[in-house]
Amino acid sequence: MATTSTERQSRTNKAGSERRAQIISCSVDALCELGFAGATIGEIARRAGVSKGVVTYHFRDKEALLIAVVSDLYSTVGGLIGERIDSAESSAQALRGYLEANLEYIREQPRRVRAAMEVMANIRPGLDDPKPVDPVTDHLAGLLRSGQESGEFGQFDAQSLAIIIRASIDAAARSIVSIPDFDFTAYQHQLISLALDSTRR
Repeated sequence: MATTSTERQSRTNKAGSERRAQIISCSVDALCELGFAGATIGEIARRAGVSKGVVTYHFRDKEALLIAVVSDLYSTVGGLIGERIDSAESSAQALRGYLEANLEYIREQPRRVRAAMEVMANIRPGLDDPKPVDPVTDHLAGLLRSGQESGEFGQFDAQSLAIIIRASIDAAARSIVSIPDFDFTAYQHQLISLALDSTRR
């Protein structure tokens, strides 16, 4: 049976996606082992077993590639959060699911978390914006406001609590990659309890 142009394009797209995923994975390893400065296009290409030209075909330059490392993490976590929120039957369950999805990813993927932290410490797009927007915190604040509007949550400043919770999640990420005996289970339990207690009527 002859191969159609649609089938060929589908295979090409799949191969491209797989190559991009491989390059991102090699970038994570380079960032964890060599840091931001050592994660060069040449080093990442060597780890992927391809030429530098293949890497720059998929990613314009080092900055674009390493920003993709962070974007990949946020996209994955966003999908996990969405699944938990969509299946929640209450705002409290949605908040618990939000926290569990974030924290479980941190525990299961510490190298990707460490790599993303390395990138964010060295590339900070948007700092020159006089009114920077944090969509991650804004999304959580919206989730908290929804619980207030339904009457399930009590009165509190949703934006402030969202900032506090996000800072606590970021602290968990820093701790798991820097403290050898960090008790992640205890931290997760405590943070979820504090967040839920803060929203009660």
